Amino acid sequence: MAEQFSLTPAILDDLPARLIAVYKLWKDGEDPRGMYPKATFYRYRREFLSHGIDIAIRQPSTPDNVIPLIRVLRPEAIAQVPYWAIGTSLYFDTKLKLA
Repeated sequence: MAEQFSLTPAILDDLPARLIAVYKLWKDGEDPRGMYPKATFYRYRREFLSHGIDIAIRQPSTPDNVIPLIRVLRPEAIAQVPYWAIGTSLYFDTKLKLA
């Protein structure tokens, strides 16, 4: 097993863009073996092994911690008139007919 499971920012800055993309996919739990041709995968693996990273070892995928906040809005909860405003000049009742 590789001794190191993450690269320092200095090493990441020195990597070519194609390797940074492979590293980020691998770090997020994707298997680059199925995304690239066999020769390309092993060429990338050889380059990462020189930094102590083995992309053949799958990383656990990070769970998505986003919980959707869905709140059902009911008409009576949206626009309620405060009890203290009823009967004052601040409140206009549309149900009353003006004479």
